[in-house]
Amino acid sequence: MKRITVSVDDETHRLAKMKAAQKGTTVSAMVGEYLRSLTAGVEESPHASEKTLSEIISDIRARGGRISVSDNVSREELYDRDALR
Repeated sequence: MKRITVSVDDETHRLAKMKAAQKGTTVSAMVGEYLRSLTAGVEESPHASEKTLSEIISDIRARGGRISVSDNVSREELYDRDALR
């Protein structure tokens, strides 16, 4: 099991603790359940998160032509000229 750290403002933390107490659970358990609900039915695929070069270029253009480190384009995607056609 992995641990994550989530930062929230004091009021959100207070309200989340109250809600958890009402439900007889913990904030951590509620967050875990929420994350499981987000990923329910999502199939793992080695290529599920890969985008075509055309999709990457469209995303870049939609952001005004900026490229960020989070784009993480592979060398093959970068030089796939057929994707531009």
